[in-house]
Amino acid sequence: MTRTKQLPQEHPLRELAAGFQSLASHPSDFYDQGPDLIARLFDTYPEFTPTFPRQLLWFFGANCLHYMADDELSEFQLQEDMRAAPTPLRQIPSNGLSGPSSANSCDKQFD
Repeated sequence: MTRTKQLPQEHPLRELAAGFQSLASHPSDFYDQGPDLIARLFDTYPEFTPTFPRQLLWFFGANCLHYMADDELSEFQLQEDMRAAPTPLRQIPSNGLSGPSSANSCDKQFD
């Protein structure tokens, strides 16, 4: 709240700062009040939109996604899909040797 000390008590930015500060001390309200505070911030001060952490907008989702550009949404969705994709398992050859060669190719080397 130190950055808003010079503002009048009833100033909207000061109220928003207090709301965000409250979330830090009451984490149970984070999911309910976070998106509403973000919407109030952007509706009152749209100039803050480009500097706001995009990861937080993605985290809250829903209406917060409306504040992100289409290319940002695509990038976050791609990252999400990559995280959710199963990791391919490395196959071990049936002959117990590591590498792409098979038992037949080993036999051919010594013929």
